[in-house]
Amino acid sequence: MADPAELDARKKKIILISVIKECLSKPVNTPAVLKRKLGQLDTDFSEDLRFSEAVKYLKDGKKPRVQNYLSLTVSRYSPDDFKSRFRISRQSFIVLENHITPIIAAFRTRNSCISYQKQILIFIYYCGTQDPLIRIADIFGTCETSVFDIIGKMSQLINRHLLKKFIKWPSGDQVQDVFHGFERTRHFPKVIGALDGTHIPIKTPKKDGEVYINRKKFHSINVAAVCDHQMMFTFVCVGWPGSTHDSRVFKNTKLGIACENIEKRKDFFPEKCHILADSAYELNEFVMTPFKDNGALTKLEKDYNFYHSSTRMKIENAFAYLKGRFRRLKYIDMHDPQRLVEFITSCFVMHNICLLNSDTVEEYLNDGEIEEPPAQEIEADRDADVTAVAKRRAISGLLSVFN
Repeated sequence: MADPAELDARKKKIILISVIKECLSKPVNTPAVLKRKLGQLDTDFSEDLRFSEAVKYLKDGKKPRVQNYLSLTVSRYSPDDFKSRFRISRQSFIVLENHITPIIAAFRTRNSCISYQKQILIFIYYCGTQDPLIRIADIFGTCETSVFDIIGKMSQLINRHLLKKFIKWPSGDQVQDVFHGFERTRHFPKVIGALDGTHIPIKTPKKDGEVYINRKKFHSINVAAVCDHQMMFTFVCVGWPGSTHDSRVFKNTKLGIACENIEKRKDFFPEKCHILADSAYELNEFVMTPFKDNGALTKLEKDYNFYHSSTRMKIENAFAYLKGRFRRLKYIDMHDPQRLVEFITSCFVMHNICLLNSDTVEEYLNDGEIEEPPAQEIEADRDADVTAVAKRRAISGLLSVFN
């Protein structure tokens, strides 16, 4: 017959195990409950090494975490090690830090006890991985709530203070630089940018979730963006639900409205230039699209489509670099629509900061290649403006000399 004392110890150990499991499965808002349960046990398990760390957690309300990761580990990373873990170069990080630190310092928050450098690294690490908040918190020696708050605050500050600084439409001498840059690609004249839409997979929103379901049947945010010949984003519109057609998203942006407004278009389309877009968009004087392939295209039209596609490829590569570097954009586990918009936009800003510092890696291009919902083509160009049709014909003729 078993010793009653031994049975009692086993029983209490089973209780402790159940408490530990509860701790691990519900790490938020449970310390007080766990302490109370621990108080019901009058046996000390401190000599049992298997439970010592768990007992310490239950008594202190804290989990074991990596200590001094920033000061002892990150500071010793080689440039390649730093980039492989944070997906940006140390130089890009320094530039971002120099811009963000004075802004953070002006705001007193409950995370003020966390160094500015650590807050920025936490945010960058979150952007570059799909790690859950609990893992990021453990790595940086903080709690999930702090990580959550830092992500929201950093996204907000980048949107308010860096967005207009780093995502700008070409102006002045930059216009000619962009023209020449695109012409060097495939001879296409007077291109001010390449336009396309991309879908960012998201968690099912709590409100109106069905409108976020795209043609691939997953929830997403539809983003419209324009980039230049160097894959720098010059225009970004974030926030439309995934079910919205690319053409409709564009028409409701400042850029799309400018195409229809004589007064506003001069700010975007100097020298009667244009952007390139695929067949999901409507042809107009300032948006050049390919000829619709109905099986009877002429050689002139096929050649035009080839030069058009080869030049417009810049925007597809820009999206691939963006998503390859900031892998969080492959799926974002957020409910708050405003928080989603600010976070996605901040990734576009950081993309430009990286390119300005020659921070790019070909592997990101491959990492960022994900299957997009198929473009819903505009039926035909029969309703297109006569001026737009004539302009496309004229460009076709100009390009024919390069065949």
